[in-house]
Amino acid sequence: MEAYSLQDLYEWAIHPWGEAPYYLGFDFLDGNPTIPPPDSDDRYFNIRTFLNERTILNEDYRLCSPAYTHSARYDFFNLPYKSIKQAINYILSILNVPESIQKPMATQILTFADNMANNTHRSFRTMFMIVMVDATIFYRHNDNCDGASNDNCDGASTKKLKGLKFQQKEEEESDCIICCQNFKDDVVQMPCSHFFHGNCLVGWLLKKNNCPLCRFELKT
Repeated sequence: MEAYSLQDLYEWAIHPWGEAPYYLGFDFLDGNPTIPPPDSDDRYFNIRTFLNERTILNEDYRLCSPAYTHSARYDFFNLPYKSIKQAINYILSILNVPESIQKPMATQILTFADNMANNTHRSFRTMFMIVMVDATIFYRHNDNCDGASNDNCDGASTKKLKGLKFQQKEEEESDCIICCQNFKDDVVQMPCSHFFHGNCLVGWLLKKNNCPLCRFELKT
């Protein structure tokens, strides 16, 4: 039998809030900050992101049934348009998108953001975007990967942000140190292993570029 290899598959779609499928955006504004900061005339983006990740066992070049499925949603608010490139890079890291895929994905998202900004009247200081990412990941038992986190077995996850499901232990602190609010399900882990809300951490990193707890510096 001829041997072959399978590459991970990533597909993505970008929508303005008003044109997205209703089940993706109808509650985007519920209980979330939508008014931009009053201290400047800058423009801002609110971005809702979805990740649907399916991990498939590829053993001896045979496809088995899906071994793991992971879905996550992160909402990001009041991202300055002038810093949108850096913010998008942080967001794609949180979605565990491999570095080889991040560049074309980021380019398309940034082009979409520029077009939206250029075609939206400046009286609208806040713009809304929805980004959907579908990933199919292939692995083998000897890859020594956990599948769920899609670390690609190269150690890259130790150098960047990582989105994951938060599993609280009784002795662990359950609040985000930035906003002092409880964690729910989806959180972000810094390379130093501290946890935060995704929206809180991206807003912090756009200003400080280090961990709010231990001051670990995140390389850009």
